[in-house]
Formats: sequence, C-alpha cells, structure tokens
Amino acid sequence: MKTSFAIPDALAGTRRSRSYSVLTLLAAMLLLAFLSSARAAEPLQSTLGKILLPPPGVPVMAGFGSFTNKTDEDVVVVSANSESFELVEIHITTVENDVSRMRKLKELAIPAGATVELEHGGMHLMLTDPATELLPGEHVIINLNLATGESVMAHFEIVKGLHMQHKHGTDKKKMSHGNMSKPTKHDDKAMKKHEGHSANN
Repeated sequence: MKTSFAIPDALAGTRRSRSYSVLTLLAAMLLLAFLSSARAAEPLQSTLGKILLPPPGVPVMAGFGSFTNKTDEDVVVVSANSESFELVEIHITTVENDVSRMRKLKELAIPAGATVELEHGGMHLMLTDPATELLPGEHVIINLNLATGESVMAHFEIVKGLHMQHKHGTDKKKMSHGNMSKPTKHDDKAMKKHEGHSANN
C-alpha cells in the first residue's frame, strides 16, 4: 500500500520561487561572463575620451583619448564615424618653423601591445558638423573602423574648451580642408574653427 503526501501550496510556491531565483542568478552570471569575454576580445580598448566644445557657431571640434592594442598583432584604424557628427577624421598637428601645420591621416597603426595617445598638439580626431547641440557632460560614441573590417566603439565626454591665442608665421593663406593629404598652414581665422587645439586635454 502506497502512501501519498500532499505538498502545501505555500511550500510548493517557495520551492518554485527558489528555482526561479537560481535560474535568474545563473543567467546573470552567464551574461556577465559573456560581456567580460567580449570586451577582452576587443582588439582596441580605450579610456573615456574628451571632445572639446568650440566657441558658439563653430562647427568643428577635436577629440582626444587613449587607445591600447590588446592583441599580439598590429591594429590599423582606417576610418572613423559617428551618428553624432557628419564627418570624423584622424588628423595630426606638427609645428615647423613656428608654423602650425595639420594634415589628415589615411590610417592610424597601433603596434601590438602599444598605447597611442590622441592629444593636443599631436594626433586627434577632427569632428565636423554635430547632428545636435552638444552640452558639457554629454557622452557620444565614435566608431573606429579597422582594416580587418571590425569596428570598435569608443566613448567620449563633451567638455568645455578654452580658447587659446596662437602665434603663427606671416603666411596668411587660409587653411583648406579640401585636400588634407598635404600639410596646410593655420591662420587666426582657421584656428577659430579648430578650438579643439586647446590646453584642456
């Protein structure tokens, strides 16, 4: 003769609740492990970068940040884009004979295990025509497109920029962005369009 026992509804509910809690915990752990693995697998890792606000009415900004190649092979950035800007380019600024020159880079190679700094007075992101008005404290995403076809998202914070007065040579030719493959000279008007070249990095 078999004896059966009825499990009170309250006890059964408690067991089901514990089962759901365990399943939820396992799911959360799996998701965390997946996200950690995905981030570790990214070829480039970056710190939170900065985008400097220009004076009112100026549609050009500059972005700075730090990028580390976590792989054992060189990583080459061939372009960049963002939903927040019409155009994103990688530029480099050099000073020759007391004249500031800037040109567009066709690509940015980051050696295996190395870190590259985008900073004032050197390489930086040139960001043109923001899609909306950007305010200090807001964050935007810049996509770095690699030669392998991969894309890495880099996060940037909008910060206030300090306008600086620069001394230049006597050459008053306006800086042109039409052909950035060749170095171009800055003048005072051009520098107003490149407020990103400030001391606040």
